[in-house]
Amino acid sequence: MKKFRIIVFLFFFVGCYSLKNENKIAKILEKHSCFPLTSAQIRKALKHRQKGLRKLDKNAEIVKFGGQVKISNVKREKLTFGVVVKRGENKELIVKKVFNHSSAYKAGLRKNSRILAINGKPVNDLGDDEVSLFFEKGPSKLYILFTNNGREQDAEIKKDFGMFPAVWGFMISNETAYVRIVKLMPNAARFLEKELATFIKSGAKNALLDLRNVYGGSFGETAKILDLFVPEKKLLFQAKSDKKGYCANFYSENPPKFQNLSIAILTDKKTSLNAEILAQTLKEYMRATVIGEKTAGNVSLTRLFKLTANTALRITVARLVPPSGKDLSDIGISPDIFQKDSLPAERSIFYYPAYLDSDVVLKSVPCAFLQECRK
Repeated sequence: MKKFRIIVFLFFFVGCYSLKNENKIAKILEKHSCFPLTSAQIRKALKHRQKGLRKLDKNAEIVKFGGQVKISNVKREKLTFGVVVKRGENKELIVKKVFNHSSAYKAGLRKNSRILAINGKPVNDLGDDEVSLFFEKGPSKLYILFTNNGREQDAEIKKDFGMFPAVWGFMISNETAYVRIVKLMPNAARFLEKELATFIKSGAKNALLDLRNVYGGSFGETAKILDLFVPEKKLLFQAKSDKKGYCANFYSENPPKFQNLSIAILTDKKTSLNAEILAQTLKEYMRATVIGEKTAGNVSLTRLFKLTANTALRITVARLVPPSGKDLSDIGISPDIFQKDSLPAERSIFYYPAYLDSDVVLKSVPCAFLQECRK
């Protein structure tokens, strides 16, 4: 079966390399490639087909598209009760965050609610693995006993699609705020500004920005987020290319609102593109501490160009570069404090550690972060 797939792929690829398509590919590369390629270089490389194409641009490939998209069943771990909990000093579960319109919110759970029992079992008798299983990968329904301001209540909560804001967070200690940036999408900067302002009023002096599994997004929104921290009129990042039409410089425009915060950033091997630039720029201007895993080293901006009715050519049109000019491509950002991520496979824009003590990176942060800040 594997051999059959390879033969089919080769047949498809050879078909895509007709003389007509080869001329199209050559013109696209000459006009749009981020690299300074001559016509002679391109023609010579294309004689070796895919191998030659990849020598010109490691991201270059011919892709097939079209047809209907099949929607698969949503995995259970992508569903959520809409609540984030943490062990308290007395081993009870303290609610750190409840998302509006979630099942937990509708059941009456609020920030600082205390969960006393799950499915009839006192939480004091439950181990961390059991709690994690209940909230993250376990049943679709939970029967909980909890208190709000000392008043006991019971309720049933159900898993549903996670509908979260682009930015959300909570205080993880008296002086440290945790902020999860889900995606660098429109209004992310506004949400971040609102969250941080609230945390500062609560005494936050440190901010922990979680950029694990964050990639892509809006350049403009990335610049707006950096504008909250970096002094005005400073270069934030660049899009660089051999073709002027793809080049752009992004500068800070306003006096920074959070310049005095100590910043730490959580990263993993999926942190890439805009998120890598965001992390590196904060590291350069704010001396931000990077905690977690080495980032992806993927700062290449690619674009698809149509070849035929159902094929297209993907090439690199620009690369993102931080203020220092450091090339992060294939290198990434090495963390100041390495901590292997405990949840790399499951984390996505719909997934978060519902039980904070199961996230070893976040669990180890306050101590590691504060030690780094004292240096």
